[in-house]
Amino acid sequence: MLKIHLQEHSYPFTLAKQSGSIEFVATSPVYRRKGVAFSLIEHILQTCDYGEYVLEVADTNNAAMRLYEHLGFREFQRAPEKHPKRSGLNFYVYMKRSMKV
Repeated sequence: MLKIHLQEHSYPFTLAKQSGSIEFVATSPVYRRKGVAFSLIEHILQTCDYGEYVLEVADTNNAAMRLYEHLGFREFQRAPEKHPKRSGLNFYVYMKRSMKV
């Protein structure tokens, strides 16, 4: 299932030509709250040459949303989950960070 999602992932908006996407950030429970995810994403932002980055996060994942906000991402769109009772989330939250100074 994950392989299919990675190969066929689409957004409810058009991804700009100079946009990069950050997907499936996960940290082992042993390394959570130790700055690992922050450091990984920060490295991507500093070393890859895109004008902006977008990502998708579940509305119920408050820790991830705080992390992304701390890294400069801001919410710009939400899309409802088709099966909220089964999935445990209500919306997919789309966040964006512009790299322009």
